[in-house]
Amino acid sequence: MNPLTAFPKTHNLVELLELCLQRDASFEPQRRELILLDRYAVRYGYPGDTATRHEATQAVSAAQAIRAFARGKLGI
Repeated sequence: MNPLTAFPKTHNLVELLELCLQRDASFEPQRRELILLDRYAVRYGYPGDTATRHEATQAVSAAQAIRAFARGKLGI
């Protein structure tokens, strides 16, 4: 089985985290950032609602932390 097909298509970052944790416990420290980002995954993806400057700053910091973690896991 292709390992990528084991993950469903979803915007739910916490659901994806739970799937990752079944394979690798080192994802657990990313939970806080993923919970924060999960709130914005759909909410601000469409016109009509906007984030405050504080929310945007928090989201960017969380995304940068997740990106650094993912790049480390991928060796890039």
